[in-house]
Amino acid sequence: MNENQFVSNPIFYTDDKKDILISKSNTLIEAGFDLTLAEHDLMTLAINKLHRQGTGNHEVFITAKEFAVANKISESHAYQQLKSTADKLMERKIKFPLYVDSDKKIKGEPNCVGVLPPKHGRFQVANAQYNWLQGVAYAEDQGFIYLHFSDPLKFLIDKTGDAYTNYNYSKTIDMTSTNAKRLYELACKWKDLGKTKMMYIDEWKDFFGVSSKYEKVFEFSESKLDFQEAFLKFTNKFGDTLLKNIKCISVDNPTNAQNGTSPYNWTVNWFNNTKNYLSDCSAFLSTTNISKPNLKIFPNPVKNILYIESERNKINGEIYSTNGQFLKLVSSKEINISDLKNGIYILKLNTENGILTQKIIKE
Repeated sequence: MNENQFVSNPIFYTDDKKDILISKSNTLIEAGFDLTLAEHDLMTLAINKLHRQGTGNHEVFITAKEFAVANKISESHAYQQLKSTADKLMERKIKFPLYVDSDKKIKGEPNCVGVLPPKHGRFQVANAQYNWLQGVAYAEDQGFIYLHFSDPLKFLIDKTGDAYTNYNYSKTIDMTSTNAKRLYELACKWKDLGKTKMMYIDEWKDFFGVSSKYEKVFEFSESKLDFQEAFLKFTNKFGDTLLKNIKCISVDNPTNAQNGTSPYNWTVNWFNNTKNYLSDCSAFLSTTNISKPNLKIFPNPVKNILYIESERNKINGEIYSTNGQFLKLVSSKEINISDLKNGIYILKLNTENGILTQKIIKE
């Protein structure tokens, strides 16, 4: 199909009365990037269109008419939106993890890289950073934008079926920021999984593509996050089912948070049910040695060396402070923490059953 045929006969987003179901790879939902509102909308629609076409191509066209129908705006406004994205899209980058199957890698087998960790638990994590696109063009006279996705993005689109989230695009069109839309996508993913993920400040900064900015927590919160808009939209649809188990919210000013005054940490002061606002939420985490199937962590409290008993040969994890600051990688069953000051720390381990989080007391 040539460009003129495609533009004159678009096969997606033509009915303004029909809901648009977005299917997006969970890797893309959790990836780290910083796009403008128009760029995020365009990428979401383009990726969804390319995935549903199933042509195996890297390339997709989005017309101004399609963009207008999807976002319920005028075509003239859509023209302006598409034109504004064309100049900067080539510069935009995205970060995401890939999982290298150690067994397949050793044997020289193909397809050793995936978007999910292998179930046997023997894998390496590759933190990838790529450009979204390898080509972009805007045809103003014909009113369409042409996107040529990079090979890694095409890989993620092809892998959508491995782990993905569905949501109704119309639920996001009145959101006023990219961050609100991304948080809504994340909340939809958590709903599908039936659980939420503990994320620290550094992880949120990576998620929003601002890892080198906002050294102070309140600067980050006031500048970047729109939790309220996203989660109010989400809870209006799904209720408080995901949020009812929150026991403690870590903030930098508990008094301000409890009284509902600013500034304080970026979390969820608008939730209706009662929460504990503390500067240290470690009291709500287990302090005993833990024993899970095929995994044991001891001693706890610990003086210098923390041991992990596991059937897995490879250990992947990190240690954080209680305020979310990354401190060190964990890649061995013997973890030397003698360089850490006495206090409370958070150990995160990647396991075949998901991420295990454990409080560690250093004496």
